[in-house]
Amino acid sequence: MKDYFKTHVPTENMAMDLDERTKRSLEASLESEKQIEPLVDRFDRVLAQQQDKVKQLRFLSPAIVAQLALNEIAGTSGSRYRDFVAQCEEFRGEWRRFFFARYYNGTQFTAADVDRIPEFQYRDQPEDFVTGRVLSDSAFLLISTLSIAGLALLLIPFQSVS
Repeated sequence: MKDYFKTHVPTENMAMDLDERTKRSLEASLESEKQIEPLVDRFDRVLAQQQDKVKQLRFLSPAIVAQLALNEIAGTSGSRYRDFVAQCEEFRGEWRRFFFARYYNGTQFTAADVDRIPEFQYRDQPEDFVTGRVLSDSAFLLISTLSIAGLALLLIPFQSVS
């Protein structure tokens, strides 16, 4: 471990007070988040628009309907991703309030605080909500498949094999 610190930790600021380094680190973190936030927001907006467009046009392609249903079953659909990101952002706020409040108030972190550190608990969307989305897409696939098969049977003349 000592070798790691010798090669990875800058020594020019080692004399700096720990509180000053912590303050600078927090300020740098907040500043970089402020700079990155517009890019992340734009990415999320474009991704949501793209996913909404695919969802609107999904009935033009059975393959897209099937893929969206499979994504839903696997837990990787766009709505579940957005829900997960929202929960992460909520947790990030809790995390910050917990640690930043202690730092800015000058409160020492104690062993008793360890049990109070926020823990992320993912809350999945209600199962019936997810099931409803999968069943509606699956019903569309079944109906369209049966319709095409029925139409094919009507249009193809029956010939007896003699």
